[in-house]
Amino acid sequence: MMSATAEASTTINVPVSADAHILSAYPTRNKGTKSYLEISNSPRTDTLLKFNVSGVGTGIVRSAKIRLVPAGSASVGGEFHSATSNNWSETLVTWANAPSASSTIIAKQGAITQGNPVFVDVTSAIQKDGTYSFRVLNTVKDNAPYDYYSRESSSQRAPVLILTVDSSTATPTPAPTASPTPVPVQSATPTPTPAPSPTPAPTPMYESCLTQSGPLVSINGPQSAAYRQTSLAASTKIDSRTATWNGVAWTPVRVGGGDHICSSGGIIQGSWNPYTTPWTTYHDTYAYEIYGNNMIVENMRVDDYGDSFMARDEITLGNNFTIRGNHVTHGHDDCVQDDGMKSGAILDNLFDGCYVFFSARGFGSGPSNVVRVENNLVRLEGTPTYYNGQASDPYDPTQYKHGGFWKIDEFDKAPKLSIHNNIFRADSDSHTWIPLMPDARSISSCSNNIIVWLGSGPFPEQVPACFTLTTDKSVWDNAVAKWKVNHSN
Repeated sequence: MMSATAEASTTINVPVSADAHILSAYPTRNKGTKSYLEISNSPRTDTLLKFNVSGVGTGIVRSAKIRLVPAGSASVGGEFHSATSNNWSETLVTWANAPSASSTIIAKQGAITQGNPVFVDVTSAIQKDGTYSFRVLNTVKDNAPYDYYSRESSSQRAPVLILTVDSSTATPTPAPTASPTPVPVQSATPTPTPAPSPTPAPTPMYESCLTQSGPLVSINGPQSAAYRQTSLAASTKIDSRTATWNGVAWTPVRVGGGDHICSSGGIIQGSWNPYTTPWTTYHDTYAYEIYGNNMIVENMRVDDYGDSFMARDEITLGNNFTIRGNHVTHGHDDCVQDDGMKSGAILDNLFDGCYVFFSARGFGSGPSNVVRVENNLVRLEGTPTYYNGQASDPYDPTQYKHGGFWKIDEFDKAPKLSIHNNIFRADSDSHTWIPLMPDARSISSCSNNIIVWLGSGPFPEQVPACFTLTTDKSVWDNAVAKWKVNHSN
C-alpha cells in the first residue's frame, strides 16, 4: 500500500517472490526450499532473487534497494547482476538450467555482519513495473562462503525490494503485496513473563535396557582404544557403566549389528584444546556413532566433541534410534546428528552446551519419519571457534558464538518433529542461518515447551504457540538441578 510523505514520494516494499541458491558442484540439485541463500567462490555457488514489481505506474523510481539480512559474517557480501531471464522456478531451478548473469555489475556489497541488514542499490535495473531477477556471485577467490536468510526463514528476515517512487504521477492503486513501511528485521515480541517449568523428567522415565534379554558385553575401566563393533548379535546388551574413553579417537564408540542393541553407560571425553582447535576439526569428530537399527543409547556422559550422537547416514543403518538419559556438555557441532533423516526418539537428556542441538540435512530422505523430542533440557553454548570464524581473544566468552537448535532446511526430505515437554535455553541469537525456533513445516505435534531467553533485547524470532517464552533463569536452573538428582545413579 502506498503512503505519501512530505517529499511527495511513496515507499513500496516488494517481498521476494522466489529465491534459491544453485551449486556448480551439484548442477542438477535444487536448493529452493532452504532457509538460507549461500554464495561461494569455490566451489561456485550463486544466489537467485526474483521480485514482481507493481504500483509504480507512471511514477519515477528514485531508489530501489534490496534489503538482505546476513545469516553470517564475511568480508564481502556479493556481486549483483541482473539475470538474463525471469523464466525460472524456485523449486525447479538448478545450476544447469538457471539463467546466467548479465555482464554488467549493478552493485557490489562490502563486509556483512550476521543479523545486520544490508541495502543493495539496484536502482539502475528497475525503472517501472515488471518482474526482475538478479543473480548474486562471489568473485573473491578463496573467500569463505557466506549466507543470507531466504524467504523460507521468516517474513522478518526474507529479502525485500524497497522502492522510493515520486508519487506526483504515480498510479494511486496500491501494490497488492506492498506494505506500509520497510519490513523490520525483527518483530516485536510480547513482554515475556516467567513461566512454570514443565516437568522434563521427574524420575527416570524408563527401565534400563540392560534388563532386556540377550547376550551381554561388559566394558570396564579406562579404554586405550576405540570400541567399534558393527556386527553384534541382535538384542546384545553393552554394559559400559564403568568404562571411560578419554581422548581415545575421533570416533571412540561405534556400535551396530542386529536389531535392538542396548548400549548403557560410560564416559566419553574429548582432549582437544577448545580455545585453539579449529571448528573444522571438531566438525569431523563423533563421540558415539549409532550403526544399529532400533538401538538404544542411554545414560552416557559426553564432553568436548563435535557431534555427540550420530545416527549413520546410510539408508540401512541407524533407523528408529533412541537416545535417552544422557548428559552432554561442550558440544562443538551437533548434539544429535540425524542427517540420514531417520526416525528416532530423543528423550529425557540434559544437553547442557550445544553449538547446534539437532541436525537433519544433507543426506537421505525421510519426510514420513518422525523424531520424538520429549522431556529434554537443551542449552545452546557459544564456542571460541565456530563455523567460518573464531574469537580474536579465545578467552573472552563475549566473543563466542553458537548456531540454533534446529538445523533443518530441506523440509520435503527431513523427518517431522514431535516436540513435547522440553526446556530450551539460549543466551544469544544464532550466528548462522540455523533458527532458534522450529519451522512450522517441521512440526508434526508440539506442546508444553519453554524457551528461556537470556539474551539482550527481545527474543529475535516468532514463538510458536506450543512454546512459552520466559526470561526467568531459575526455570532452567531448577530443572537442571532436578534432572541431576533424578539421574544421580
